[in-house]
Amino acid sequence: MRNTEKVKQLGIEKDIRFYYDRENYTKPTTICLIKVGDRYFKGIGLCNSKDQFIKRVGRAIALGRAIRALETDTYQTVTHMGEEVLVSLCDENILDFEEHLFSYKAKES
Repeated sequence: MRNTEKVKQLGIEKDIRFYYDRENYTKPTTICLIKVGDRYFKGIGLCNSKDQFIKRVGRAIALGRAIRALETDTYQTVTHMGEEVLVSLCDENILDFEEHLFSYKAKES
C-alpha cells in the first residue's frame, strides 16, 4: 500500500510534519513527525553521500519509516555510511522546535 493511501486509512493527514536537517548529517536529511495523541513517531530519510537530494524522495522515505514506527511501536536502524543510524522511532519526548511544528495549523490542500 502506498504511503498516501496508508495516511488516509490511518486518518493522520493533518498530524504530519516534515523538516530538513542539514547540520547533523553529511547530506540533507528529511525528518517526518507524526503526532498521535501525546505520542510522536519519527521517520528519517537519509541521503547517501553520492545521492542527489530530492525532496519528494526524502519525504516518501521518511514518511514510510514514521508510519512503520506508528504501526509497530518500535524503532528501526539502518547502516548508513558504515554506521548504525536510528531511522524510525516512537517517543513521547521530542525537541522543543519539533513540538512547535504542530502549533501551526496544517495547510488545507
